[in-house]
Amino acid sequence: MSYPIEIRLADKRGFHTPPEARKHYGRYSRDGVTVHWWDDPKLIKDSDHDNIVNFILGKAQRGIGSVNYVVSNNKITMLVNSDNVAWASQGGNPTTVSIEFSPHLSAEGYKKGGWLINELFNPTNGKYKRVPEIYEHKKWFKTICPGTVSVITLRNEVNKWARGGYNPPTTQPPKPLPTPPASPKNTDFVLWKDGGEYICNKQPTIFHDLTNVSKWSDPIPAKLTFGKGEKITIVGSFKNVGLNKEYYITRSSFDRKSATGFNPVDLDIFVPPRPLPKPPETLPTPPVEVTLPTPPVIPPTEYPGWFVSFWLRLIDAIKSILVKDK
Repeated sequence: MSYPIEIRLADKRGFHTPPEARKHYGRYSRDGVTVHWWDDPKLIKDSDHDNIVNFILGKAQRGIGSVNYVVSNNKITMLVNSDNVAWASQGGNPTTVSIEFSPHLSAEGYKKGGWLINELFNPTNGKYKRVPEIYEHKKWFKTICPGTVSVITLRNEVNKWARGGYNPPTTQPPKPLPTPPASPKNTDFVLWKDGGEYICNKQPTIFHDLTNVSKWSDPIPAKLTFGKGEKITIVGSFKNVGLNKEYYITRSSFDRKSATGFNPVDLDIFVPPRPLPKPPETLPTPPVEVTLPTPPVIPPTEYPGWFVSFWLRLIDAIKSILVKDK
């Protein structure tokens, strides 16, 4: 007998991976579970399971909290892979798996909780193969949590599952706990000192989503596409460990530590076009004054004296003849 586990993974900003936990807390192990409750049963109902899940996913997205599992009478939901460290139990974060329980647990709800803990910590075939410690949240922090949730009842259910109280003898191996998608294998988010403008050099240019890519055989989905010639502002880079490849990243993706970026070979550094030189200013050409040649001065013709005397006498003789004829 087993129960389905709904998987709704929280944003990476809301939990630590094992290496990150060792660096942050100085230790990391999976020794048991820390038990939480949603809230006062007068304020919240068992049917609020999905509302609680959405509330915690919102906290993870804002980078302020998370939990590994949420359990109610009707459902089990995983938000953070049990190998990773959710932020719910303060001092218990690096060593325990955190489980949020409905404050209205019935016998069926405790049965589900016992099954989940046994699947994780059964000494023979559990994920961590050890007898689990089961802590109340108030072990790590001053709080009334887990309120009405009984750790003793949970322990009894875990023991019953461990000794086969709910499962008849069978030759079939127990169903393994569902394995969630691998944690993103993207590291080394680097903000460059000087970002720059790049231009897409192919049609289309893909803005890749490498969130769940860990080997070359994995599909690399497109987050967005850009046309050849479009300008992109690049501010840094990140490395996909599985592919051993660096990708260029925008400011928005860097701020969210989102593993979405461009293959460097698809971008060229944008070089602004050089402005054309201004033509030299041309001064207006002054009009050309045309000087007409001065005609030569022709001196009056001088006649010899004898010639002039001849004509004067001739004129006087003609005048005399004309007077006589009258």
